Amino acid sequence: MAWASQGPKGAYRGRYRDAERNVQDVRDREGSVRWFASKKAAREAALDEESKIRQGTWWDPAKGAITFADYFETHWLPNKVVEVTTIVKYEAQYGCKKTGLKAYWGEVELRHITPTSVQ
Repeated sequence: MAWASQGPKGAYRGRYRDAERNVQDVRDREGSVRWFASKKAAREAALDEESKIRQGTWWDPAKGAITFADYFETHWLPNKVVEVTTIVKYEAQYGCKKTGLKAYWGEVELRHITPTSVQ
């Protein structure tokens, strides 16, 4: 169930529970809490986030703050179950100094990588 809570200077923030039942605030694409002028607007924004959870399209802004390099090196590559030669190929494409994925995307946060930017 979504709700609104009052914050500083009469502003409101929308709150809801995510898929793991943790309380979340409505946030913008940068991960900052969004403040609303009315309680109704804050609650409606929280309801919108809840509907994304039900549809399976919700994403956690805090989890998107990880850089591409950190994700690739600590999460993606170590969990790949493929042939050794394939891992070597992935590492070569990632680490090439001028045209590799690390050179281009390494310091970019995952939440800033969009389908359009990849094209």
